[in-house]
Amino acid sequence: MFDESSSAWFKVPYPRGQWKFESGKWQQVGGSGTHKQTIDKIWRLFQHAPLAPIVTQLKDLTPDAAQASYFRAIQPGSHSRFSIRFWNLTKEELQRLIWCVTLDDNLAHKMGGNRYLGFGSLRLKLLPESFLIDWAARYASKPEKDWQLPIQAEKWLNPKVILHNCAGTNLPYTYSRT
Repeated sequence: MFDESSSAWFKVPYPRGQWKFESGKWQQVGGSGTHKQTIDKIWRLFQHAPLAPIVTQLKDLTPDAAQASYFRAIQPGSHSRFSIRFWNLTKEELQRLIWCVTLDDNLAHKMGGNRYLGFGSLRLKLLPESFLIDWAARYASKPEKDWQLPIQAEKWLNPKVILHNCAGTNLPYTYSRT
């Protein structure tokens, strides 16, 4: 559920792979394949970019070409709240989860289609009311304030536990938090 949201219809014509966001601007380059930036030839990385010049915002769904993709997207500035519930995580797994949720300000998640054309940026943040549960205190019938432990994200951040697996070996992913 969204606290605040607006959405709009968009049209993206085919083919679209000849567009690339480089040096802070969109450029039309040769070729028909989508530009892919990867880490270790496995993990895809999408830059945050404004919408590509070939994207058209529509007033409503009015398809006018077979060679296009039509979709409704949530507009920037929309806000939603949700819970992430978990059990039995090791300390390192919890550190990874908190790191994934509380990315640096200049980073965001990318979800959905047309990510490389400027869609799909999503920022998550840990809300102040987030908490861990001390199960022993909860089942001992102690008051909520004794078993709901506020999450202090900065105490859980440990870039040494951020690894990716390549061909069965853990290779550290270079990361520094400033």
